[in-house]
Amino acid sequence: MRGAIAMSGTSMRLHRSWSSAAGWICLYGSGLLIALGLKAFYSRAGADELTWILAPTAHLAELLTGDPFQRESRAGWISHSHRMILGPGCAGVNFLIIAFAAFFFSFAGKFKRPAGRCAWLAISLGGAYVLTLATNALRIIAAIQLHEMDIYRGWITPQRVHRAEGVVVYCVALLLGYLIVERSLARLGAPMLRRPSFSPWIPLGWYLGLALGVPLATRAYRGGEGPFLEHSALVLLICLSLALILRAPRMVGHGGAGPDGGNAGSDSPAARC
Repeated sequence: MRGAIAMSGTSMRLHRSWSSAAGWICLYGSGLLIALGLKAFYSRAGADELTWILAPTAHLAELLTGDPFQRESRAGWISHSHRMILGPGCAGVNFLIIAFAAFFFSFAGKFKRPAGRCAWLAISLGGAYVLTLATNALRIIAAIQLHEMDIYRGWITPQRVHRAEGVVVYCVALLLGYLIVERSLARLGAPMLRRPSFSPWIPLGWYLGLALGVPLATRAYRGGEGPFLEHSALVLLICLSLALILRAPRMVGHGGAGPDGGNAGSDSPAARC
């Protein structure tokens, strides 16, 4: 009799384990399908198919700059005063995918209940969309200002400056968005995050992995190895620089003296400010 009860208990535990594993597979599989679906759609979409992201971006940029953006069929939204076209290449869908992946996959495991995890899937997608609109509008404003500056000489070309400006704006926005999400979840009573402090390499890792890893894996750079290598070096340099800037205060703090005048690297706890 006891053996039968033990067997029944083991079967129930196995069933729960399999159900839990199946739930996680479905959850993360759904997130992966959304990311892949957006990527596949964006690779074939034109300006008319991207109205859902180009139109609000143009309206927001128009609101912030005061300069009108007029819609041109199949081309996108055009600012004639600044000679700028907001087309498919400026839609920011790749950033939307990166932000969604960074938000969803990084924090979905913090929710104990399946309903909370499913809700987080929708919240991550919506939050990434809002962040993309705001970031794209600011990137357009910065691009307008840089385009009108007399800074282009020799190696410093408008294309290189525009590319660098985009990477900086996207990376900074992703870092801020990730930090806001992390802090908001902690304040709303979500399970305590295991990391004691914000780590910039987590969102930057998502940016590097998707911005550079996907083209490498799919060999999408074929025919343009030179520009891709230059772009990769630029992205790596900017990500490394931002990470070092954000980590510098902590490294300086850990390198100081402890409360007893000894080295902070000793066994005594370091002072925190």
